[in-house]
Amino acid sequence: MNMKRIAFLALGFMVFGVSVYAQTAAKVYISGSYLDGVTEKACYWVDGKRVDLPEGVRAIGIAVENGKVYAAGYYLASDSNYRYGQACYWIDGEKYDMKYKNIRNPRNYRFEVTGFAATDGKVYVSGYEQDNMSSSSRSNYYYYLWIDGERTSLSDGSESLIKGITIIDGTACFLYSSSYTFYGQSQSLKGVTTGITAAGGKIYVSGTTGISTSNGYLYTACYWVDGTRVDLPQPSKIQDATDTTGIVVANGTVYVSGQYRQRENDRDSTVACYWANSTKIDLPNGASTSGIAVANGNVYVIGYYKQGNIEIACYWENGVRKPLPGGKTVTGIVVR
Repeated sequence: MNMKRIAFLALGFMVFGVSVYAQTAAKVYISGSYLDGVTEKACYWVDGKRVDLPEGVRAIGIAVENGKVYAAGYYLASDSNYRYGQACYWIDGEKYDMKYKNIRNPRNYRFEVTGFAATDGKVYVSGYEQDNMSSSSRSNYYYYLWIDGERTSLSDGSESLIKGITIIDGTACFLYSSSYTFYGQSQSLKGVTTGITAAGGKIYVSGTTGISTSNGYLYTACYWVDGTRVDLPQPSKIQDATDTTGIVVANGTVYVSGQYRQRENDRDSTVACYWANSTKIDLPNGASTSGIAVANGNVYVIGYYKQGNIEIACYWENGVRKPLPGGKTVTGIVVR
């Protein structure tokens, strides 16, 4: 099956996977947010130059197609005297709202975007509403897929978190915490997922899996190919803290971004890294990562570096750190 892979996002623990392109003079597009004084505002960067997204608080994914820049995120909307997060997306900076079900009191709801893709001129966004108005102590979760802003229900009241979306040959593939679904069928994965992509007719998912060792129960980095787990080489000393954040495949090589914690002290800061097949590469002064891309043989990783005890947003190109002035968060990357 010929799979057309589109950019994927996973939010927070998740990461947006990215596309691979064979073009010269590639441009690096990174979604996220910056601080204007103490106010967080949505933006993206092109080769390190910031482009503001009108009204937005944070962009959580980015895609580029036919010269257009697509981003998804949220802004603060108002209802009487209450302000709440409204999910939206932008096309070349023009904002479009996601449609929700009829809501009596938005302050009792939480809205999140968890996945984003753009292909063939269509915008796909996965996300959820958290309804706190239930008579029980538990919140209800309502998961949706929006296509060009129009809402389709994926589940009703479930707690099975949708972590992201990728589009393969026009069909949505949804990533969950320990599985993914494609053509309405589920593939179980024994571990915790962080990213998804497709290449060469196969589906690749990054994540972590737990193993029992003489040092206790440890979580280690891995990825799955069509459901079969491949463990990634670990640091010589680890302490329950090896993680992944995204995955991409280029020219037969599997690249996975992540970080690990050294064993000497549980409170030691993490070390940012990525794996190229079985080789682990540390990123200079890196604290953590949030996504990875490959283009023209070059490897790009977004994340944060350490300046004393402070972590600052940046990206690395072939291990060389590049600045993102004012950056607060970095959430997605695509290289065209």
